Amino acid sequence: NDNSVMAFSRQSGNDKFLVVASLSHNAQPNYNIPLDNGKWELVLDSDSKDFGGTGGGRQEVIGGDQARFDIPAGSVLVYKKVQ
Repeated sequence: NDNSVMAFSRQSGNDKFLVVASLSHNAQPNYNIPLDNGKWELVLDSDSKDFGGTGGGRQEVIGGDQARFDIPAGSVLVYKKVQ
């Protein structure tokens, strides 16, 4: 897309994951990605301070048509559905 963001989901057994990747040099704050209802928890942030980044990903997202994400520039975020 125009913002160089891609997202896809994967499922393993009962576990559902959402992968969000930014190929842009610009952060994408408050970015809308519709997803399944429920609570999604951040399990991997390639922009984490642990990896020398800024730690810009939201720790928790509530699913639905208006789910919002803060996507750091040049990063990959992985969320797991927990409810």
